[in-house]
Amino acid sequence: MRTLFFLFLLASPAFAQAPPGHPSADEAGRMMRLPENAQLRYSGHVLEAIDSNAFTYIRIASDEGERWLSAPQIALAPGTLIRFGEGRVFHDFYSRKQKRRFSSITFVDRVEILSRPK
Repeated sequence: MRTLFFLFLLASPAFAQAPPGHPSADEAGRMMRLPENAQLRYSGHVLEAIDSNAFTYIRIASDEGERWLSAPQIALAPGTLIRFGEGRVFHDFYSRKQKRRFSSITFVDRVEILSRPK
């Protein structure tokens, strides 16, 4: 139930900044039971990055194909090579702020930049 409440807050268009008492990205990760200090064993090239409140939606291309991630806000340009952990997958996720539905999106606790585009 707490996870659903968090996702509602995350997707709400009314939150340009997190209100007092709102969980930080780290707290939200713990609420969603994301593995802490997970190994960053997955990687991909950024195709698109969309900032949304304290988070960034990231479309990547990897050996497994294209996929969407959600991570604590980070500045990423197309072509950036990143790595990330397993995270938690949500299917049929709707973001009110972005006014779009993601058929599948993986929420990760962090993203590490391996290389930037030249």
